[in-house]
Order: sequence, then structure tokens, then C-alpha cells
Amino acid sequence: MAWLAVIATASLAVAAFTLVLWRGFTDQAWLTIAQQHFAAVIGLPMSAIAALFIVLVLRIAAGPIEVELGPLKFRGAAAPVVFWLICFVAIALMIKLLWVSP
Repeated sequence: MAWLAVIATASLAVAAFTLVLWRGFTDQAWLTIAQQHFAAVIGLPMSAIAALFIVLVLRIAAGPIEVELGPLKFRGAAAPVVFWLICFVAIALMIKLLWVSP
């Protein structure tokens, strides 16, 4: 079942990227918005999918996820959510830091 979730996540990313490309060729307004705000329109949704992919693959490879942040310890259902949030924020922050503004 876990591998099905990983495959579904990867398929969702491919479908989203295909939709963006298709809309870019058929709708000029969408293309303008996507070009002006690429990091927000494309980067953030793809970083959310990437964070989910990382959490799912690590859960499959290493077993149940446990996260410790100082005195806070997350186990059970809360740990993957916290780990996803950490991954998402890290990827989004890197997009912001590495994005070259005109």
C-alpha cells in the first residue's frame, strides 16, 4: 500500500507538470502569470509534492518516523506530518533563497 502512495505521488507530480505545460501552450493569460510568478505557481506546489515523496520513501525505507525537536517528541501519526512540514519549509526556503529576482 505504501508503494502505491509513492507511485500515486509521482504520478500526481507528472500530471501537474503536464497540465502546466499544456496550459502554457493554450492559454496566454496563464503563461504570463506562470512566467511572472514561477516560484509561487510552480515551485511551491512541486515542493509540497517533493516533501510528500521524501516522507513516503523514508517511511517505506526506514519504518515508522519519529521526530525530535528539542524537548518535543513526535511519534505515531503526528511525526510524518511534522516531518513533511519541515521538508516543505526547507524546500520552499531554498527556492526563495536561490531564486534570482529581476
